[in-house]
Amino acid sequence: MLLNYGRKQLSGLAWLRFGLALYLIFFHTIPEYKDLPAWLYQSVSAGHISTSVFFILSGYVLAHAYLDSNGALRISVRRFIATRILTVYPLHLVGFALAALVMWVQYRSYGVVNAVADIPQAMAAYSTEPLLIPLDTSGIVNNALQHLSLLHAWNPFYLTFNIPSWSISTLAFFYVVFALFGGKVLCLSRPFWVLVGLVLVNLIAPLSFIAYENYSTTATGFLHTNPLVRLPEFLSGIVLCRLLQDRGTVVLTQPQFLGLLALIVCLMAFLIGLSNRYGPAGFYLVHNGVLLPLELLLVMLFAGVRHTRVVWLDDVANRLGNATLSLFILHLPLFYILTRLQKVLMLYLEPQQNQTDLLSYSQQLKGMTLSFTTYPLLILTIVVVAVFCQERFVLITRRFLLSPWKPQTKPTEAL
Repeated sequence: MLLNYGRKQLSGLAWLRFGLALYLIFFHTIPEYKDLPAWLYQSVSAGHISTSVFFILSGYVLAHAYLDSNGALRISVRRFIATRILTVYPLHLVGFALAALVMWVQYRSYGVVNAVADIPQAMAAYSTEPLLIPLDTSGIVNNALQHLSLLHAWNPFYLTFNIPSWSISTLAFFYVVFALFGGKVLCLSRPFWVLVGLVLVNLIAPLSFIAYENYSTTATGFLHTNPLVRLPEFLSGIVLCRLLQDRGTVVLTQPQFLGLLALIVCLMAFLIGLSNRYGPAGFYLVHNGVLLPLELLLVMLFAGVRHTRVVWLDDVANRLGNATLSLFILHLPLFYILTRLQKVLMLYLEPQQNQTDLLSYSQQLKGMTLSFTTYPLLILTIVVVAVFCQERFVLITRRFLLSPWKPQTKPTEAL
């Protein structure tokens, strides 16, 4: 097969984006099912890889779509920022509204609204801090304002409302950085050594916390969501675009492609497994540092993949790839709502439960376990809703809000 890095179409990256979005959904939802094989929980325990690769992809696709060979934006800075914000903000509002509905239902059931401390599954065994943090009215309002102003990624203390939406806040910061400095980054000489430098810079934050043995939830939250900490991943995507454009085409057989893909995945799994031996320090390193070279290789591998030559399959890839952000932002509230409806239906179909009072009914819903047999249908529903939301809401809303502007060349869809 021929990897072509000079072409405009990014079908390979569309499949990669969708695959990473699915993995993130598995990461957030499969732990809700009990009594599954331990290997299944372990295999979906590295959701942070999806987020890191998404940020790399975002830098790569934005550079590919919006910058010419001299590093100049193909559209005005003002239109670029408006286009990107209008791509993510309507979606963010939908996710925020769904999450607010979920929080209201939880408040009605339990009488409290909780924020979630940033304690990943890999850190749970080492943390003595509480996972749930009750919020009073002022805390709820403050966090709502942070979400609505896209500033919540800068809050390292806990996660609220639609938890995955911190990535939208981080992307908003990246868009401003790209508009102001993206062209300069693309035109840096010796892109390979710039990538090496970014890999080293990416290690500064986790090594600093490790040196001071600070493994608090605040430190973890800082490493997890802070836009400045995640910036090297985004910038490395821009530099990678320059590096691959200089190479043009690379001949690679299909077995070689699959072999390299398997090697990258196996090396990632090995490093993640190795990190488990070193507790929080190991987790910080794999979350914010040592996996970056492998993540760059993964993007490099898929960036040059040609179309499949099957028109409908390429169309499916592009639709799913373009709906990645919708999947990323909507999957958690949608999963909660769908599983809640599933439990209500299951309880309703049990005749002996029909006479219970409201309090008893709520307690029974809380105690019910999910059946994994319906999981594929839930995931399919989430994917369909996300694609529909992207195509029938996000794109139409953006087109309507940008309609007064003078038409300009439409770049490739970007993260």
